[in-house]
Amino acid sequence: MYSIHKTEHIRFITAIILLTVLIPVLSASSFDDLKTKTGEGKTITFPGDFLDGDSAIFAFVLSDSREGGERQQQELLLWHQQLISSPMYDPSIQIYHLPVIAGAPGFVKGFIRNGLAKTYSQTVSEENIAVLFVKDAEKFAKEAGLPFGQEAVVAVVDSGGDVKGWVQGEFTSRKLDEIFSLL
Repeated sequence: MYSIHKTEHIRFITAIILLTVLIPVLSASSFDDLKTKTGEGKTITFPGDFLDGDSAIFAFVLSDSREGGERQQQELLLWHQQLISSPMYDPSIQIYHLPVIAGAPGFVKGFIRNGLAKTYSQTVSEENIAVLFVKDAEKFAKEAGLPFGQEAVVAVVDSGGDVKGWVQGEFTSRKLDEIFSLL
C-alpha cells in the first residue's frame, strides 16, 4: 500500500515539475512580423527591429474605438513618465509606444502616423513610436496573448519577441512593480 502511494506521489510531483517548466514555454506569446514606420518615418519590421536588448517594454493601444484609443494613449503617456522617473528604471531598456489600428485605408495611414507622432512628441522620441496597422486589432491582441478592449496594455517582451507578461489599465505602483519584476 505504501509503495503505491509513494509511486503516485512521485508521479504527481513529476507532473507538477513538468507543468511548471512546460507551461511558460508552451504559452509564450509572440507577434507576427509587420512592416511599419516609426514616428520619424523610418521603415521597420515589428517586433524584430525593437528587440536589440534583453527585454523591452511595449505600450499598446488596443481599442475598438477612437475615443477608447485616445484614453488609452493618455494612460500610456502617464505610464511612460512613471516608468522613466522610477529609481528602478534602467535607461538601456527601451519603451515603445504601439497604437494598433485596424482597417485604416492606405491613403490615410501617413496622416494617422504623423498625427500620433505629434501627440507623443513631448514624451516619447519618434524612433520609439510605431503605428501597427492591422486587419483585425482584436485578433492581433489575441494571437499575442494580450487583452483587447477598454484598457491600455503595458507588456514586457524578451529579445526573441515573446511576451514575458503584461499589465493593463491605469498606472498604479503595484503594476509598476509587476513590470519591473518581469524585466
